[in-house]
Amino acid sequence: MLLRKKVLIILFLVLSLCVISCSSQNRLINLEKIVRYDPYNWMETEQEKTHNWLLSESDRSIKILEKQDWFASIEKRYKQLTEYGTEPIIFYIRIQGNNTFYFKQTAQHPYNRLFVKDRFGKETLLIDPPVGYGIYDYYPSYDGQYIAYSISENGSNVSTIKVFNLKTRTHLPDNLSGITDTNLLWAEDNLSFFYHRNNLFKANNIKAGIEEIYLHRLDSDTKKDIVIFGKDQLSNYNARTDQNTSLSLSSNWAIACSSSSLSGYNLDLYKLPRENLNKNNVSWNKIIDRK
Repeated sequence: MLLRKKVLIILFLVLSLCVISCSSQNRLINLEKIVRYDPYNWMETEQEKTHNWLLSESDRSIKILEKQDWFASIEKRYKQLTEYGTEPIIFYIRIQGNNTFYFKQTAQHPYNRLFVKDRFGKETLLIDPPVGYGIYDYYPSYDGQYIAYSISENGSNVSTIKVFNLKTRTHLPDNLSGITDTNLLWAEDNLSFFYHRNNLFKANNIKAGIEEIYLHRLDSDTKKDIVIFGKDQLSNYNARTDQNTSLSLSSNWAIACSSSSLSGYNLDLYKLPRENLNKNNVSWNKIIDRK
């Protein structure tokens, strides 16, 4: 039902945007007039209103479609193509070295459990979260020996990063709390990784804080984690509480991107020599401004 709603929402939005685009081309001359005319411009700034509007339009669309003569036959065929039945649902597949990692759900276990299958096809259950907890993201190291994953309680948006040793089948003592957006990236040494955490997580005031990027070394105290991207590392940092921050690595450079979590179209890009990532008080250079 949820998947059907999502499909209908996408179809409705595509049709709406086509209508708006066609009328705009006929009635408007320049970008300034288009922005002023656009009756849906509020979607870029009012997140809660946009969310509620999408839900209401989805419900309205479904009611209209259900009245059509052809809807029942199409819905039946759609279910035939997407119904998993009693078969396991396997998704979020990642291959690292000789191992294949994935989430699997079954009728008996209708929640995410993390499995690994080796090159001989042997399947092993790695993480089976306790009752009341769920895992949604996992990141195997490049050598496949460690798996970092985020786990949260009762569907909370705030999670904890844990690290599992694939060879010993045990957890490391590492527990990184206050995570609002995992987006984890392993370093090449396979013994450290970069992760995102709100700067006010200790004060339990995450909604008022901003996202920063940290470097964590396995088996080390999280209090010693290095902040590599945040207010103290940037000059004139246009930090926003609703921003998304990501990190990517090339041969010579580390690139950090900061964008609005709602639209994602306005972004700042920063660069830093890659060898400086493990240093304190690094200084990033902005190469693209969101303005």
